[in-house]
Amino acid sequence: MKSLFRMVRDYVLSNIFMFMESDYEKLQALPYNIQNELLSKFMSSCHLWDISDYKLVLGLFANPHTFEINFTLTCVDDEMLSVIEKCKLLKKLHICDTRKNKFTSEALMNVLTGCSKLTTLIVRCSRAVTDEVVDHLVNNCPRLSKIDISGCKNVTPEGFAHLERLVGIQYLYLNTTSLNNDALTRIVFGPSGPHIIELFIDQTRVDVKGVRAVYQRCCSLHILIYYNPQGQDDLAYLMSCKELDLKNKLGKVTKVHTVGNSVL
Repeated sequence: MKSLFRMVRDYVLSNIFMFMESDYEKLQALPYNIQNELLSKFMSSCHLWDISDYKLVLGLFANPHTFEINFTLTCVDDEMLSVIEKCKLLKKLHICDTRKNKFTSEALMNVLTGCSKLTTLIVRCSRAVTDEVVDHLVNNCPRLSKIDISGCKNVTPEGFAHLERLVGIQYLYLNTTSLNNDALTRIVFGPSGPHIIELFIDQTRVDVKGVRAVYQRCCSLHILIYYNPQGQDDLAYLMSCKELDLKNKLGKVTKVHTVGNSVL
């Protein structure tokens, strides 16, 4: 038998358009936990995004107790980000990696301001992510443990170096960026270094010098994805790192993928 909670959720979702046309104020009177459940279901449905006024629905359900926002199914603009500025208890923010997004650095920073409980940020291939945004992120979101800003080419090595101030990074994804040896070394020799479990640095400016720093500092590392088309010297070094049991998988491409002491 369904719980009352699920009955309310299913009823509202089934009649969402009726409420939106006349009684949307009633939706705002629902308890926060039900609003969050409705928002989660709505954001996970391509069908609902396509046929609904998603900005209106987002405004109805996003609330000060919303913990997760997932925009992977829609394009994001400043208006949408302004709606979720009130979600200061946000723990996870995921924005899709599409060049159709139209949000600005300022709008993103407004969302991050005061989000001290944020633990996961995924914003890929965005021009809005800059050195200033990374600095703002570090200053406002000290609990971050997972960061994916792969493909954000407006971040310079100096911008990535801001991440050295975070204390709890466990999952760090910086593929296809300007990350270099100096920035990576500063990050891994910061307080998060011993806690990093997964590190993705495909198609960056990092070479064997940076990988050595990772090997020396990241004692909890389980997965390292590393790419360097000039990687013959890197391969020789990586193959000597028996403690991590690293292995070249793609000929001249040095791509390391390790889980514990087993090579996948």
